[in-house]
Amino acid sequence: MQNLLSRIQHKIYRNLPYSIRYRQGKAKNILLFANRRGGSTIMAHLLTVDPGTRIIDQPFDLFPYPGREEKLALKRSLIPDKPASQFIHLHDQEIPQVLDYVDKLMKGYYPAFDHYVNGKRTLLKIVYASPLMDFMAEHFPVHIVYLNRHPIPQALSVVRNQWEITAYPYLQTPEFSSQFLSDTQVQFGLKLLERGSELEKAVLNWCLENHYPLHHAKAPFLHITYEELLLNPDIIVNLLSRELEIKNRPKMFEVLGKPSVSYQFSEGSTNQAILKKDTQYLLNGWQSKVTEEQKAQVQQILDVFECSVYSAYRLLPEKAYLHAPESLVSV
Repeated sequence: MQNLLSRIQHKIYRNLPYSIRYRQGKAKNILLFANRRGGSTIMAHLLTVDPGTRIIDQPFDLFPYPGREEKLALKRSLIPDKPASQFIHLHDQEIPQVLDYVDKLMKGYYPAFDHYVNGKRTLLKIVYASPLMDFMAEHFPVHIVYLNRHPIPQALSVVRNQWEITAYPYLQTPEFSSQFLSDTQVQFGLKLLERGSELEKAVLNWCLENHYPLHHAKAPFLHITYEELLLNPDIIVNLLSRELEIKNRPKMFEVLGKPSVSYQFSEGSTNQAILKKDTQYLLNGWQSKVTEEQKAQVQQILDVFECSVYSAYRLLPEKAYLHAPESLVSV
């Protein structure tokens, strides 16, 4: 009965004018840039605990998923079709198309994205368009949150789920590779895609997807690491609440204690660790799944792409990327 009532309400609101479904409030909208399997889902729910704040999940994701056919068809009709769904560079004719799409998303135009009545703030969870960070900040008054997770556990999860390697477009898009990558980095990446292991290719994904925000972004953003969120939730929740005008802090802590809705892509042991608040396992669990030789291979990739946030030999980000005092950062 409850499901039937829900479907009826959903059908009714989808037929309402967008101006009734959604009216922008005073707080700025939020752009969350992150990677697949990098904690983006739990972070998105953390940032949308206040009433009227809605998530638009992966607006630039053009990969087909069962049950999402309506959203995919809508997106394909509104935005360019990019290789491996990576929005790395926009040609002149694509710019107004993307701007109109994002503007209307934020105003609640598209019912396929589950906009609800009395919405007043939007979060876009973006995992396939990190090079557009400055472009977005230039055209929209938004807060930007940039989330990282250690590349090894993130890459292991991508490999386990057998997801597509996204590195090729970064290396083969001249407007990106010639401006933001060295010849050495491009050639190294191409050889790795030809001869590297699945883990190495997935780590290369991580480096390229994060290259623009880490090295070239000019817009101000709040850089959060998944590891510090686990270790120092009080500090990170207070920081996010203060900087992003989020009021319901108790609800934020409640969110941190539950597996995210993307739990089906995680191992059962990981979901159990979240429920038990086993921070040690969540941070350390990946170490038993890689050899010292694999760590050395990963470190070489991080060195070539000048990644200073993480080391293959350390669980935590480097000190410069932590918000908590060093005395509070421990494993």
